[in-house]
Amino acid sequence: MRNYKTVRGFTLVELLVVISIIAMLLAVLIPALNKARNIARCVVCQSSIRQLAIAWTTYATSNSGRLVGGYAGVSGTSNNPQITSDMWYSWVEAPSNESGTLVSFDGSSWADAPLADKERGIKKGLLYSYVKTLDVYHCGGDPRLQDNKGKQPARRSYNIGAGMNAPWWYVKNAKMISQIRTPARRYVFVEATDSRGWNQGCWDIDAKDNDRGLVWNNVVAPWHYNRSNWGFADGHAETQIWRDKRTITLANIRDYSEQKGKIGWASKNNPDLLWIFDRREYSPKREGESL
Repeated sequence: MRNYKTVRGFTLVELLVVISIIAMLLAVLIPALNKARNIARCVVCQSSIRQLAIAWTTYATSNSGRLVGGYAGVSGTSNNPQITSDMWYSWVEAPSNESGTLVSFDGSSWADAPLADKERGIKKGLLYSYVKTLDVYHCGGDPRLQDNKGKQPARRSYNIGAGMNAPWWYVKNAKMISQIRTPARRYVFVEATDSRGWNQGCWDIDAKDNDRGLVWNNVVAPWHYNRSNWGFADGHAETQIWRDKRTITLANIRDYSEQKGKIGWASKNNPDLLWIFDRREYSPKREGESL
């Protein structure tokens, strides 16, 4: 007579316990994996911004110390009295169509443009011969290439800071690399986001007088949670961790008008603004000052 062993399966309670444990493990692991992936993107982004910073310094070395134009997309189009013909030799140009005509410009402001036109604008810029890879101009954490909230995809994630042959209000402007004080402490490239879809112009905070009463004008990009990458005038790059939660809240607002409405709230006594001011080129203009 044969003896048969009874194979005992999991009870419903045991299955629920196992499923609960798996769910708890996933809840712990998924954020950790997302954080690791974001850190990896941040590292790649820092490498890209460093390549741009090196290209920027190489351009100056190859052109008798003259800085490339830092205001994106100005060739014969701007009505800003601060922007002169010196700025028409820009590191990147405005979007242009296949015939080379600048697009989406109405004489005073820019609208959105197709991705191919934005890419042509990058290729027409004077730094492209030093960095001939479009991916270097885009941060992997910048979602606007896939999802730009109803706008055309954004190809470029970086801007040049005001003062680096990018004249702007209340900023002394360097046209020669020899005019830059302590290049290792002066930022050139900034991770930025622009509601117009292609990061027009230059990047700056509002610092009319001194390091008191600083106010956001442009804001940092939020592609790495509480971090942003910066490229400096000596060719190196850094990742800055933001200390004020308001900085990240403001950066994550994708609607331009809503973002502008919260600038005052996010600016008062914000230590992140002071970090930027200390690395800004140049200090605010004062009466009688000149380079």
